[in-house]
Amino acid sequence: STALMLAARTGNLSAIQALLKLDTETSLADARGVTALMYASMARGDHAHVADLLARKRNTDANAADINGWTALHWAT
Repeated sequence: STALMLAARTGNLSAIQALLKLDTETSLADARGVTALMYASMARGDHAHVADLLARKRNTDANAADINGWTALHWAT
């Protein structure tokens, strides 16, 4: 996991904003193929603002799939 993935999973918007200012790669995946956007999408609570911020970054692959074929959209529903 990366710092961005951890921040996305916990909904830490200020940490995500700071990491994105450093041009952090948003489409890196962990061993299960899960990206920061997927972690934000699967988090419980109001993390839609986090997922939206990540999805708007041009280097984010919103269609990336994990090892089970699930995308961020699958995880959000």
